[in-house]
Amino acid sequence: MNWSRFVEEFKDIDRRNFLGEYLKWGSRFRDAYERTEPIDFEFNRLIIAGMGGSGIVGDIIRDFLEYEYGLITYVIKDSIVPIKLSRDDLFIGISFSGNTIETIDAVLNALKMNAKIVVVTTDGLLSKLAEEKGFKAVIIEPALAPRAGLPQMLGATLKLLSTIVNLKNEYIRIAEALDDDCKKYDISVKENRAYKLAYNMLGRLPVVYSHRKYRAVLHRIKSSINENAKMNAYYAVAPELYHNEIESYEEVIDPGILPILLMDDEENDILKYLSRYFEEFKIDYIYMLYEGKTYLEKMLRMITLFDIASIYLAGLRRIDPYEIKAINVIKKWRS
Repeated sequence: MNWSRFVEEFKDIDRRNFLGEYLKWGSRFRDAYERTEPIDFEFNRLIIAGMGGSGIVGDIIRDFLEYEYGLITYVIKDSIVPIKLSRDDLFIGISFSGNTIETIDAVLNALKMNAKIVVVTTDGLLSKLAEEKGFKAVIIEPALAPRAGLPQMLGATLKLLSTIVNLKNEYIRIAEALDDDCKKYDISVKENRAYKLAYNMLGRLPVVYSHRKYRAVLHRIKSSINENAKMNAYYAVAPELYHNEIESYEEVIDPGILPILLMDDEENDILKYLSRYFEEFKIDYIYMLYEGKTYLEKMLRMITLFDIASIYLAGLRRIDPYEIKAINVIKKWRS
């Protein structure tokens, strides 16, 4: 599509300027981190509950704490808390709206087991429950939709945990890197990298691969393509994919499939074997390298790139990225 034509059409498609929400991520991450007071008590186990765009915060922190600090985090995406808790455990409930029924139920279940409770939200029933029961509520800056509020939720939660996660000034550098990236991905930059990525995914089925330590990144990429571009997308992690997923490329390959490899290092990344296989058997694929000085920065910058690409992909498909019609139908049936 002609770029100037795309820009004109995109203005009519993205009427609420949903793209603009994602372009604020650097400053929102920094502000949320700086405004949040860390918890002032010790705890044994960390449990984080949340759904959808709120739940991804737990996934990111789980991976970050596991690979950087060797700490295990339990992530719950359900109404049920499947582990026995005690007053020595910290339970963080994250719901952007504050009204997510599964997260509210999980918090209530954790309360019954006397766990220490903190919630991260913009408002809603969770903030009222915190006031009623006397536990801490971190109120974050609103956004147009929960999935666009990731930097606020993540920045606030990381600051809560600063007794075990000492980012020092890293959060400032990450915020600046996100700001710089977002300027490059702005629609004012002709055929920018995020747009080109979207264009490559148009009409294809993205299947994204990376090392296991980036599974939160992969899940977020899938979810953003699902919610924003209204498309199917899938992912698998290495080394597990070498024991199953690779067989799907043995014979006739559907040309609609687009494998995307996210790698730390072309020479030493475990995905080099998958890349070699694709080259050997002439399978069309693309690869991308994580950018950043630290693990957390690499995660957030890749998420930002694909999130913005998913907005452009919606535009290329002439679909409003903000609307979530199918989700709302299911919500109505469940209410």
